[in-house]
Amino acid sequence: MKRKIVLVGGGSFKFAPGIMKNALLSKHLHDSEFVLFDPNNELASLMLKLGLRMNETLESGLKLRVEKTRKKALSGADFVFLSINVGGFKAHLQDIEVPYGRGILQSVGDTVGPGGVFRTLRFVPAVLDICSDMEKLCPKAVMISYTNPMIPIIQAVNLYTKIQAIGMCHDYLKTVKEINDLFGGNIEFTYAGLNHCVWMLEILKGGKSLYPKLEALVKKNKIPDYMRVKFDVFKNFGYIPAAGEKHVAEFFPYYLRPDVDYKRDWNLDLRQDALKPMMKERDTILADITAEVNGKQEIKGLRVPSRELGVEVIESVMTGKPKVFNINMLNLGAVPNMPADSVLEMPVRVSGKGFKALPSKALPDSLLWNTLSHSIKLKLAMGAAVFGDKKKALAALLADPACVDADIAKEMLETMIKLQPEYLGRLK
Repeated sequence: MKRKIVLVGGGSFKFAPGIMKNALLSKHLHDSEFVLFDPNNELASLMLKLGLRMNETLESGLKLRVEKTRKKALSGADFVFLSINVGGFKAHLQDIEVPYGRGILQSVGDTVGPGGVFRTLRFVPAVLDICSDMEKLCPKAVMISYTNPMIPIIQAVNLYTKIQAIGMCHDYLKTVKEINDLFGGNIEFTYAGLNHCVWMLEILKGGKSLYPKLEALVKKNKIPDYMRVKFDVFKNFGYIPAAGEKHVAEFFPYYLRPDVDYKRDWNLDLRQDALKPMMKERDTILADITAEVNGKQEIKGLRVPSRELGVEVIESVMTGKPKVFNINMLNLGAVPNMPADSVLEMPVRVSGKGFKALPSKALPDSLLWNTLSHSIKLKLAMGAAVFGDKKKALAALLADPACVDADIAKEMLETMIKLQPEYLGRLK
């Protein structure tokens, strides 16, 4: 079954190699085409060369190519992967350093906290612009986004365009692995929540809850060092959140107060401290990819699928064979005490009929307060981005628990508008 798959952000070091590899490994995409588009055509061309090198060994029938214009890339697409970085490292560093200069610490700053608001204001209009092209050129295509902030992007696309969008994130699966490693595998999970803070509502092995065993680990002080924050949230609220430690901490900003030794007590780092090593790592990855393209270095793990499951989602849609994935999409009643238009990460059955979230029990009150309040805040930020509404942008900042001073929030917003006029200057 021939399909056209497009990766917008085809020069992405983080996602392009793995998605391409999975597409080349797929038994169902041999007659299809995979198109890379990126404003940085040089990087997209490098990724194409990497894909062609992969295919020298894999011998897939998948056709790989680059398009220099977004419109040509999107024309007739069936599936559109999204992996973009609006403003790059420079803008992201501003998202972190402006709040930091006012006493607000962030360990990631791409989902919640002031950084999540600023990133929403920057990214959502860019994604809606892509969707405007999709509505004309591939209106039935499904967008599969790996881009943060996941929640406002998926919400804006589904509420304000005709395009169907879902979001995918591997953080939940990382926590699944951590718990399986603790208790020996064969574990069943019931879960629902927000991207980067998904609640494990049930953890069952052999039909019995593992939560008593988690409590025993706490009592024996045998908490894994790499799960300090998650276990502390569990002690406070009775449930484990599934995501990386740095993401979870930002949903509960008392882990990142200026008076807290976040490194010693919670094994956390601030994002501004991590960005410079990340930029150096990017240079190393570029050097490795270049060496692989030139045949000076072997492409490792070539026959091992990457952890990004978007290609498997496409396969389920194409073949009609149902499979359940953790997906971010509109709630539409799956979690009964969350708004229908909220975007939740939850188990979703994918088939030839599309995407159907599995019904969930209501979130307990101990979790609902945090989930609902952040969901509302993210919707405010999304609305501000869609309509260029400065008052909503300020309301989103004030609604975040990391912001406790209205004057500081106002000053931060004005500062960011001056620093990023090409993105935030539209706020009125």
